[in-house]
Amino acid sequence: MRYFFTGKPGSIGGARSKINFDMAIRLCLVLIVTALPLFVLPQTYSVFDLPKAMLFIVLTSLILCTWIIKITQEGHIKWCRSPLDIPTVTMIAIVTISTILSVNPITSLTGSSLSDRNESFLVFLSYIFLFVAANQFTAGNSKRKQHLLKFFVTTASAISIYAVLQHFGIDYFQYDVSGIDTKRPPGTLGQPAYLGMYLAMVLPISITLFSIERRRLDRIIYALSAIVVVIALVLTYTRGSWLAAIMAVAIVISYSTLKQSKYRVRLLVLVACIFFAVLLAVVLSDSLNLLSERVESALELKGSVAQRLGIWNSTLNLAKERPLLGWGIETFEDIHPKAETRPLVRLEGGPIRADRPHNQILYLSYSIGFIGLLTYLWVIITAFLFGLKALKNLDGNDSLMLIGIMSALVSCIVSEQFLFSLAAVTPIFWLMVGLLVSNASRFQVVNISHLKAQVLRCSMVAIAFISLAMAAAFITADVLYERGNKSFDSNDLISAFNNYELASKINPWQASYTIAIAKTADLLSWQDSNFSWSNTAISYLNQAISRNPYNRDLYMAVGNLYFSQSAFKSETDLRANYKKSESAYRKAIKASPLFIPAHLQLAQVLLLQGKPGEAMSHINLVKSLQPENEDVLNLISEAHKQLKNKEARGKR
Repeated sequence: MRYFFTGKPGSIGGARSKINFDMAIRLCLVLIVTALPLFVLPQTYSVFDLPKAMLFIVLTSLILCTWIIKITQEGHIKWCRSPLDIPTVTMIAIVTISTILSVNPITSLTGSSLSDRNESFLVFLSYIFLFVAANQFTAGNSKRKQHLLKFFVTTASAISIYAVLQHFGIDYFQYDVSGIDTKRPPGTLGQPAYLGMYLAMVLPISITLFSIERRRLDRIIYALSAIVVVIALVLTYTRGSWLAAIMAVAIVISYSTLKQSKYRVRLLVLVACIFFAVLLAVVLSDSLNLLSERVESALELKGSVAQRLGIWNSTLNLAKERPLLGWGIETFEDIHPKAETRPLVRLEGGPIRADRPHNQILYLSYSIGFIGLLTYLWVIITAFLFGLKALKNLDGNDSLMLIGIMSALVSCIVSEQFLFSLAAVTPIFWLMVGLLVSNASRFQVVNISHLKAQVLRCSMVAIAFISLAMAAAFITADVLYERGNKSFDSNDLISAFNNYELASKINPWQASYTIAIAKTADLLSWQDSNFSWSNTAISYLNQAISRNPYNRDLYMAVGNLYFSQSAFKSETDLRANYKKSESAYRKAIKASPLFIPAHLQLAQVLLLQGKPGEAMSHINLVKSLQPENEDVLNLISEAHKQLKNKEARGKR
């Protein structure tokens, strides 16, 4: 649709202009479906997650700015009303209040201090706005929806082919996913689990498009797409995604064969092809043992399953402590350590690193409280009820497309109960929600006054500046951090320190950058016998602690630097440094009561101060968690030696 303006309110200098705003916005929607899953930046440390999150913020901001220009040019807004209007506004309000009342509002606003997944408040708002945009700009137009779904499937097919190549060792990036079997391909999503979640959403859409296409060539293409997606999905060895895909496909097949009998034979043929694709994936895989282990472990309460259950239990306990509005989004990694239990730490074999509980319902209960969870469920349930109601009034291809969208949403919801939402996949979920409710073609036109238009223009400038500045800063800092890592690995410590320092200045909210400064400064101090390096690092760490007083690793880094300096101190300064180290380690333990490294270091400092009795309490705690820890045996020996000496002096 084209818009012409000749000197009316909102025209550009009274000149005649022709701008297709709707097309520009729909192009951005296509980019979110295509470019977002594919986008990677090897120059960054994150490579996948952070670049995708920043690209998502930029694209949604671009949509919003274009929409604002469209509104101010036309002098009115044409709003497509939907049953989700009130639930969505309520959810935004609840999350906003939860962020303001967060235990760490800065972390909730900017993202987790040690995670590059970055689902901050701004990313959350972008999710909701994407849903609104998808609803408004595809309303009542089945072709627009179908085009978006086609782009979705095409992109996923390309990623699936790449994932299969990765399984056989053909990988352009050679990205090391720590702790993940090399036969499990991450695709361009960064983790096999993320890829599995993404592909489980794609599969029902591929089947739907196969069903509704008239041309035989198109049907063959979508059948091949479904097959390659299934092969890649099997190779991810992601159990939650397997379950999600099975449920989604079952919904599509059941509805299509029962309600649309003309598609029955066509779909049964495709199901047979998918079944053989699964067998092909198993045969092609030379990791049959891994496949059987993944299936067996899902049925046993040990290993990762037991660990997951333990984290779920501790997350629920935290949610009960702040039941109304939660602890704040993105704070889980800093707050969860205080709720860790001894059985969970023993099972993990050491400190637990978790920035999500791997269950979206529990994470929402923790982060935005039970009120926030209820508003989220209100939005989702309302969307599905609307979809079920719409199915009664639709037939043919429109009904099949709607059931395909609903199946994809079911798949994502199921996957999230074993994983979590993330900026690489969740935007597509909210876009699908927008497509689901866009059948409600009740439009309302609201005129915009000149004053309101000026306010909107100012808002547009602010939105564009904030989104671009944030994306540029976060990406630049991560590039510098990765350069620092490479310099550190090549033993160019000064270059590493400078890169880490600059990264921390550009993005001071990312604690891992500051901790890297401390690690490098410690080595430089020993290398140059100049402790100005570590003093500078301590200054940065204290600033980081003022921004995030819940981060155990920051306190640990401070304690380690003071302890390291002690080797070159006089007797008087030595005692002062021991006290500073002791204080920092105690704060780390306060943030994380079962943090093994802090207990070990504190025990060592206490022994150096001649406090073997107090040291033994920390040593015994570590021994109960890690009986095979060699440091524990050495510390016990030293503590017993000091206790005997004290006893001997007492007898004298």
